[in-house]
Amino acid sequence: MFFTLMLFIVLFAFVLLTFMLIKHSNMLEHFGRALAFTGLNGIFPTVRDFCLATQEIHATGNKLMVEAIRMNPDVDGFGIHAYTDGDWIVGAGLLDIFRNPKKAYYAAAETNQPVYLALRTSKRNVYGPDEVELTANVASEQAEPFDARLECEVTGPEGQVVRTFERSVRISQGVAPLMSETLMTEGMTGLWTLSARLWHDD
Repeated sequence: MFFTLMLFIVLFAFVLLTFMLIKHSNMLEHFGRALAFTGLNGIFPTVRDFCLATQEIHATGNKLMVEAIRMNPDVDGFGIHAYTDGDWIVGAGLLDIFRNPKKAYYAAAETNQPVYLALRTSKRNVYGPDEVELTANVASEQAEPFDARLECEVTGPEGQVVRTFERSVRISQGVAPLMSETLMTEGMTGLWTLSARLWHDD
C-alpha cells in the first residue's frame, strides 16, 4: 500500500512538472514571437532581457505602493497577493517559479524595515528654473524613541554634490515628517538624484 502511494505521488509530480515545462516552453516561444512582431526585440534582444526590465518596473511599483501604505498613518497593514510565480500568476510573485528571489522581493524587504525613510520631490520632472520641494518622512515600528542624524544630498549628473541638508531628529513610533526644504533648479540640467541616510550611534 505504501509503495503504491509513493509511486502515485512520484508519477503525479512527474506529470505536473512535465505539464509546467511544456506550458512555460510554449510561453517562451510565444513571447519571442511577440517581441519580433512588435519590433521590441530591437530594445529587448531576448525574452530574458524583457523579463528583467519588467522586474525593474515590478519592483519599483511594489516599492512605491508599500511606501505609500507605510507613510499613511490611517493604514495598519497590507497583504502580499502572490509570493511566488506559477499557475496563471506568471510574473506577479516576489519569487520566480524556481523560488529564486526577484527584484520585487528585495524591494519588499527594503520597504518593510522596522525604520523606513521615504524621500519625495514635489515634481519628478522640472522644466526651466523652478522651485522643487524636497521632503523626508519616516515610519518607525520601534517601541522606544531614539535620537538620530538625518543627512540628505542632491547629486548632479557627474556625481557632484550641490546641496546638503543635515539635522538631528527624534524618531518615535509611527509616521512623522523629518525634513522639508526648497531647491532652486536654475542652471541645473540632466538627471539629478536626491539621496539620504538616517543613522544613530547604536
